[in-house]
Amino acid sequence: MRFFRSHLALFAAAVFLATSADAQRAPRRPPLPAAADTNDARAYYDLGVRSMARRPDLAADAFYWAVELRPGWADALYGRHTAMLLRDPRRMIQYQSSGRARSSAEARQIDSLYLRALRSDPFVQRRFEPDLTRMWIGALIVGGDPTQVDDQTLLSYYTSQVMADLPPIMRARVMAAQGKIPEAAQAFGEALRSRRNSSETRGWILQERARMFALVGNNQRALSDLDSAVNLQVERDERELVRFYESKAVIHHSRGLIFERTGKADVAREAYSRALEEDLSYAPAHLRLALLALAAGDTATAEGEMRLAAETAPDDATLRILYGTLLSRLRRLDEAATQLEAATTLAPHHADGWLVLGMVKQLQGDDKGTLRACREYLARAPRDDPRRAQVEQLVATAPEGQ
Repeated sequence: MRFFRSHLALFAAAVFLATSADAQRAPRRPPLPAAADTNDARAYYDLGVRSMARRPDLAADAFYWAVELRPGWADALYGRHTAMLLRDPRRMIQYQSSGRARSSAEARQIDSLYLRALRSDPFVQRRFEPDLTRMWIGALIVGGDPTQVDDQTLLSYYTSQVMADLPPIMRARVMAAQGKIPEAAQAFGEALRSRRNSSETRGWILQERARMFALVGNNQRALSDLDSAVNLQVERDERELVRFYESKAVIHHSRGLIFERTGKADVAREAYSRALEEDLSYAPAHLRLALLALAAGDTATAEGEMRLAAETAPDDATLRILYGTLLSRLRRLDEAATQLEAATTLAPHHADGWLVLGMVKQLQGDDKGTLRACREYLARAPRDDPRRAQVEQLVATAPEGQ
């Protein structure tokens, strides 16, 4: 059997990053509309978006399954992070106001979802900030859980009044979520001019404003703010608690992506190297270095960096798929199969792992292994996946008994 071997090269360009699944029992799949494709991550994501305001518990489950089907999807990871806060208002209030509460195991699990989103895409658009802000304001108004108030109409009225006149930082977050990026950048600038903000808050504001500038393509302003944020963090590295999504590795990752965008590959490499100086376990930097090396035709460096990425994030299924793909291109098929089999164990609902494993099994001459992986892929691939037709033909024309 001939398999579509040329498709192996396409997987090396994939950039979304997965990490281990939530450290808890998987929720049941929430029901989708009758015509929806249960293999489509977008269908679960859209359900999460529709459910966030009224049913954050349902939204959390929907976003969980969006990530199961598409590991490392930053938007869905951020969505689950937000939904897990909103579904328990008391916990959300404690999370927002107490450093001790944020250091609990449960809070760290919620924070880890946000970290995973940032590691996948430091510029992820955080569209649910208005929901968090509205919940927080409601809690301040009633002095407790706003979902337990009898007169929700009156509470909604007062909450809307406060939302219309927010302080600069909160106003900026809401505007950014609404897609009003220039206005959000301006509001963040207003917040920076306040002398009441701590250096920690100023560093966060600089990162957020840099994200705004990056989203509208103002790369120089974005880099300037990121450099200032790094300098502020250097001044406060010894504080008691540094939440991991405030790390300088994420900032240097952001800088590297901007340099890549502007065609400055050498400077991007320096930025990713600085990220690794801050955190040797920061796998996204190894991944970006590998992809830059691959683009330059340096497969030896690419293999070394991809191996380091997989070693530093062993529970990351997508990294294993990418590494397995590269190993297959280097004709190291047994090693590639090992990586891909591990990926399908880590992310069994993700169709791509099965597809690439089938490609490698075909290259090994393992017809039965190829067909098994292809059938597993077809059971998981969305209906509109353009690769389905070729795989369906392969399976349909296979000799009986295989």
